[in-house]
Amino acid sequence: MDEKRAIADQQTGADSNELVAAFVVIRSLLGGVDKVIDWGLLARLFPTVGLPSLRRFWARIRKEKASFLSKATQDFQESLIAAIQADEIAIPDYERPLDYDWEGLIRWAMRHPNQEQLHLPRLREKFHQEFKLDDDANNSEDWKEKFFHPQSSVYSRFEAATLQPGSLTIAEVTQQSKVQPTLGTVDIARSWIRSLCCTSETEYTPQDVKERFSMLSQDTSQRNNLVLKTAIEQLTRERVICKSKRAPFGGRPYKLHEGYTSVLAKVAHRQKYLDAVAFKNDLDKAFQTTNERIRITAATVPNIPFGFEPGNYESRKYPKSYYHMDLDIQSTQSYLFNEDIDILQVAQRVGPPREGRTREIPQWVDFFGKLDEQRWADILGAVCFAFNTRGVMSVKGMCDAIAPILDVFEAQLIVSWGLETGVFARATHRSNITLGEWWWLVAQRLWN
Repeated sequence: MDEKRAIADQQTGADSNELVAAFVVIRSLLGGVDKVIDWGLLARLFPTVGLPSLRRFWARIRKEKASFLSKATQDFQESLIAAIQADEIAIPDYERPLDYDWEGLIRWAMRHPNQEQLHLPRLREKFHQEFKLDDDANNSEDWKEKFFHPQSSVYSRFEAATLQPGSLTIAEVTQQSKVQPTLGTVDIARSWIRSLCCTSETEYTPQDVKERFSMLSQDTSQRNNLVLKTAIEQLTRERVICKSKRAPFGGRPYKLHEGYTSVLAKVAHRQKYLDAVAFKNDLDKAFQTTNERIRITAATVPNIPFGFEPGNYESRKYPKSYYHMDLDIQSTQSYLFNEDIDILQVAQRVGPPREGRTREIPQWVDFFGKLDEQRWADILGAVCFAFNTRGVMSVKGMCDAIAPILDVFEAQLIVSWGLETGVFARATHRSNITLGEWWWLVAQRLWN
């Protein structure tokens, strides 16, 4: 393969370094913001190479050496600015670009790479003492967003699922299980501010709020104000809170962002849970004389010998009424009524978590410790629904799945609470977290 490329480079009649320099120069000076290539000028500068060969060369070099091209472009632009300021290079006349000495500028660019001369040591130990290797940052789209997008095709989901290796070393797993994030004062302030935005304005006075904020830390008031300012800037940038239109005689300067509340309403799936709970209550009433779980039997199933319509097998075009049928529900010996489900009583007795390890306040508790039952139910429902649809997730994965709703400490509180109450379960001590059987019945229950 390398021999074929070398032969192709020889047939072009131009040095590959010269071609790279030409692309960098012309894209930088004539390409505008998008760095468009002037193919006509390139064909004029390299008549022996030919336009098809130039296009093939550019397609190959852009694919194989993208980072090198980016660095070479940046170095050329920095060197050119310094050379123009020193009257070493003339600025092109953009009214008559063909009159400019492009060949001379390309040769100058090849003589001034503007790269530091790095001499690598021969010994590996000395190399590690003098240099540090970092992984190249990958700013590509998160594969999970592409995989779970409702309009993604089956092929694109296969492609997204195989984009990153789905494995971890034993050392990485052990390290992740031991690491507990250390929350600073800014993280605690973030939770306090968001909790305040969830607090009713009519129940507490501004003086109460001020006294509560004075207990944020043992630092001076100036330091606390700086921490609060940083937390507000972060939450505003993440579109969690925004400035509110204050009333003429008071009112809070910030409120929850509309985008934040709309995302929470979307991922909570409140109505689905309410429908499921209502259906379970109806089953309890219907099976009061039994003590069994249910068996579902299909009735009036449509007869489909070779498709609904002879010769037409495009089922995506069929109306949904084709798939309607009746279901007969019968109780079985393992049916449980709500009063016999232990998880419901345990969850009711334990209650939602109200504070983190370092006095951070979760958003389902207001600034003064009062529980917001509906917000807790919505957030728990969002987390459980994400677990049910996406499978096993880490704490960070939970936060990413319903971003920007959860902070890391809130996700950890929910996981710990779920394992304690039985909403979440583990097969073994080291196995991953899964949902218990009755998560859907617990999620939207209101708590006293």
